[in-house]
Amino acid sequence: MAEKGVKVAICSRKKESLDEAVEEFTNRGLDMKAKVASDDKHESDNKDQIAIVEHAI
Repeated sequence: MAEKGVKVAICSRKKESLDEAVEEFTNRGLDMKAKVASDDKHESDNKDQIAIVEHAI
């Protein structure tokens, strides 16, 4: 989908998984945002999550 211009946003509980995906997308010249998912309810986490969703819409 990213190759067709769709903005992609992903999350994972494992940073290593995100790093691999971001590297693959970047190497292919594609844009994506990634965020480590958290069970914490911190306001700063919410701002990051909102920014990722806004990137994808």
